[in-house]
Amino acid sequence: MGLRLSDALRLSWANIAEYKGRSVVVVATVAILFGLVMGVNFLLRGLEVTLFDASVAKTGGKVYVETSFRKSRYGSNEERLNERLEKYHGEKVGTLKKYALDGETVGVIEVELGKEFPTEEEYVGWGTEKQEMNAAHLSVGGGTTLELKRASVLNLVLGGVYGNAIEEGDLVVDDGSGEIEEYIKTRIEEIQRKKVANADEMLAMDVAEEAEGGQEFTEEDIAYFYEEAENWEPEVSEESIAVFENYWDLKDYVLTRDTPEAKNLEPQAFGVGNLFSNTVDIINEVEMMRTVLKFFEVVLLVVAVIVATLTFAHLIDNDAATVALYRSMGASTGNIYLIYFLYLVELYLLAVLSCIMIAFIIVGVMWLGNAGALAERLKEFYMLKELPKVNLFGFNNMFFGIIGAIMLVAPLSLLLTMRRFSAKHIAKKLKEDQ
Repeated sequence: MGLRLSDALRLSWANIAEYKGRSVVVVATVAILFGLVMGVNFLLRGLEVTLFDASVAKTGGKVYVETSFRKSRYGSNEERLNERLEKYHGEKVGTLKKYALDGETVGVIEVELGKEFPTEEEYVGWGTEKQEMNAAHLSVGGGTTLELKRASVLNLVLGGVYGNAIEEGDLVVDDGSGEIEEYIKTRIEEIQRKKVANADEMLAMDVAEEAEGGQEFTEEDIAYFYEEAENWEPEVSEESIAVFENYWDLKDYVLTRDTPEAKNLEPQAFGVGNLFSNTVDIINEVEMMRTVLKFFEVVLLVVAVIVATLTFAHLIDNDAATVALYRSMGASTGNIYLIYFLYLVELYLLAVLSCIMIAFIIVGVMWLGNAGALAERLKEFYMLKELPKVNLFGFNNMFFGIIGAIMLVAPLSLLLTMRRFSAKHIAKKLKEDQ
């Protein structure tokens, strides 16, 4: 018989009505499983934007980072850095030199001529006072995390976002007055004198250790020991300072999927770190959680396919007489596949709608229960004057991925049960039912 699409839709919908209980079980199972993933994804996206806005509130929405490329076979460090900054709309505004001064680390910022840079004392200070560095930096959250002070699913992300972006020492901006250079020079000389003063004691300890191992210090060794103390120099590392005005540009810059090292499964030569806030940590923590969500999406897809296949196989067996009737009326195998494929599509469209409803319910409940506490925590953590705006709903491409995963169950289930539509299997089921 020639089967019109409208007839196939009517027959497929009749299956849903006839097998209400089984259909509800499939729809509910898929909707609950994927609804949880979709709801958490909505929350994660909204939380990501909320955390970013709070983290850059004191720097006018701009993100300052320290970044560099290590030496590699893929080009010069400076060229690669400039290319990546240009690609993701970042701008180099200066350099950061870190001096390891015998247990104290001082970061000296040198701003390029004509570049804007936050020099308010709220962020950085400079100058000397009685030969002591008068330096400060934007201390974010102390040594704590953003974790709420009560139980919340948001703590899965917030508990991994740490504060105190610059933990290794103070930052100062070189204002060109020469005070910073003088301070560094003075500290180096102080450390050199200290090392020389302690040289006898340190040498005696080293000589004793060598003697225990059956070795002796030569006069050349001793001379080198004192010379090293007198000429001590600090370890100095240098990073570029870049500014981004768009969070999503920074995120693409931080995530290194497009580097040659990533494509060739080699260690990354690229690095990026926080400067005045912890925005880079937010990116890494959210991305890790999103990777976990994608893993669960794959697992749930497998579970959904198994549930749907078992349920659908049972339905076909129960529908053997109906399938035989279709065949007796001249329906082709393709016509029968179409009827039951449309049944599955309709079933999973209902599951998608239910999934979205469940996701919105999850977001609504979490928003009502956590928005106030999160706003208070953000204000405290980032030392803001006012409560920041909290948004716990966000939309991204993973939404379509979840819907696609649900709808993928229909053709997969049909493929896994196609042999049950064969004339031989139908005849066997009819004989068993007699």
